[in-house]
Amino acid sequence: MQKDKTTYSVFFMLQFSFVNTVSLRIRHQVKRFYIDIYNHEHGIFFSSLIRLFGYRNAFNLIRLPLHYFGIDLRCLPRGKHVKDYHLVNINSRAAMVRYLNEYYQEYGPFEKNPFLILVKDQKACDAFYLKKLSLEMYKLVEAISILNKLGHSDIGLVLNESRYPKEVLQKIIENKKVSLIHTSGILSKLGNLFIFLSLFLTDVVKFSLKLKIRKTQVQSVTLACEQISPIHNTGQVTHANFITQDAADFDYISYVYPGKKSLFKSSRNSFSKKKPIFLDTQKIYFSDYRLFLKFGLKFLWQLIVKPTSNYGILKDHEHMLCFIYFAALLKTYRPKFHCFNTFPDGSDVATRNDSGLITGICRSHDVLSLSYQNRVIYYHDLHFFFDTFDYYGIWGNAWLKEYEGQPHFIKHFIIIGNVYLQRYRNIPPRKTKTHHANSKHIVVFSSDIELENVSVHFTLDYALQFFLAVIHAISRAKKQRADIDYKLTIKLKDKSHAAIFYSNQKIINLLNEMDLIPTMITDKRDSGVGEAIASADAVISIGFTTPGLEALLLDIPSMYFTPYQYNYNRLFSPKSPIVATSVQDLVDFLVDSKKQASKSILEELDPFRDGRASERLFQYCKELQNSPIMHATKGTSMQIDQPDYVE
Repeated sequence: MQKDKTTYSVFFMLQFSFVNTVSLRIRHQVKRFYIDIYNHEHGIFFSSLIRLFGYRNAFNLIRLPLHYFGIDLRCLPRGKHVKDYHLVNINSRAAMVRYLNEYYQEYGPFEKNPFLILVKDQKACDAFYLKKLSLEMYKLVEAISILNKLGHSDIGLVLNESRYPKEVLQKIIENKKVSLIHTSGILSKLGNLFIFLSLFLTDVVKFSLKLKIRKTQVQSVTLACEQISPIHNTGQVTHANFITQDAADFDYISYVYPGKKSLFKSSRNSFSKKKPIFLDTQKIYFSDYRLFLKFGLKFLWQLIVKPTSNYGILKDHEHMLCFIYFAALLKTYRPKFHCFNTFPDGSDVATRNDSGLITGICRSHDVLSLSYQNRVIYYHDLHFFFDTFDYYGIWGNAWLKEYEGQPHFIKHFIIIGNVYLQRYRNIPPRKTKTHHANSKHIVVFSSDIELENVSVHFTLDYALQFFLAVIHAISRAKKQRADIDYKLTIKLKDKSHAAIFYSNQKIINLLNEMDLIPTMITDKRDSGVGEAIASADAVISIGFTTPGLEALLLDIPSMYFTPYQYNYNRLFSPKSPIVATSVQDLVDFLVDSKKQASKSILEELDPFRDGRASERLFQYCKELQNSPIMHATKGTSMQIDQPDYVE
């Protein structure tokens, strides 16, 4: 460990090490240490304890013996345990976008990235690298902000020999009372080498038995997309399959990632009569096998020179498998387009870091990489940037402006309209004429609520503030308009959220006073969203979920609520006509709809609003097929294409 005479008040350890903790205690006489037990970067020992005993029990097991050395080891608080964690979280993500953008402008392109062996396209490989860094490193920014909120300064940020760029680390701690402390972990280094060697040698043998011996007939299809989520074990279909309903005359294939075969259930995933292709059942091409070997050897050398965490090894191994299986798929079926899901799940909104990898492989095989906007973009979140595609379908000009000046690697933007409006084509329109003038149906949309081991910016406190604001607003509106009978429906993202709602005594008391019994919709994902919106006279959504925007585009009065006086972006700020920041704002909206979006705003959000976004996207693909630029993807990074397919 390096010599350091700096005085510290507290240490934050990215990767827990018993030996390093005791050593730092002795050298600096600091008693308090923090670790993030839910961080994936811990060493083999602590990670193994977590797998065996769970997060909290593993933490208690390492905490107890450290007391004998006078060490107060604490778990870094997040979520409901941190005041205004919502803002801490989103500001940390936005800051990480800024740091990495500056880093790339100064040091990119990254020509020594070993993934260039697999992904020949430099920009795609750079995007892949930056996206991985963003999703991992923002937690350091957040940890420092949380410790500052707790009143700590002179913080020691303890890192093992890390794969994180030192230039980015310096940006993170710049102008803050934080110092970097690099520690060594010989045992961890040896353990990680053993893990990778075991995985790599197993793959070498396995793939050598799956090599194609004879040439097989190459099939040719138009489109390839994922069948079920490659991230979570939900077994649910991905959104790409939702939009392929408008690709009836497209010859397309769907596939299932390695390790997900057992999740596939035809009864739940019957969007197509075709059976999906299971990637890990394919034969492997020798050319890809050779690249796999070359990459594995280079990656092994980099582990010796520049160690990483065991989590990093496991993720990079997943990416190696993705390359060899996905390349085999493209060689066998020769699709012209591939449709990528940035957020493949509904309620389980996880972010992927592999668009650069997938797009890079597509470009190596003359396949155009497509994706599309499927979330409201309401702040400069790392979730929306550092992705790379050849063509990206975006809802309207308002969303396009969010990408201006921001780091992305998208070649062409196509304005297609909101992809979710098409679900309303099969739902009978609201019969406003039959609605009674003295009745008003309010539909409320909440969002994710933090769990014990997953902290999201939709904290428990935020959710309760939202529910209370809505109930208070309805109560006041009833007093102002006693002639109106308010009915309430609440669409939750999970059944467990109903217990959170009904466990709050203030909410129960208000409901009893009004003699109001809300209808609860607790179906997972986006089930029931369309029917609920179609039946609504007004919609109130927590800031800022996608259903609230759907209602707005369908010309149903819709309002977002956030208790924070915070400028999220140009669309969502306290001055926006679609944002309420107080109970009185909601009362005004319910009574006489004072704040509403103008037609010009709606045009910016979605110029079509006709539920034909996916149809428009695939029509554009058809036009590309007949275009001389089918495989010429040298467009500028902000080229905007608007298809003529508008009726």
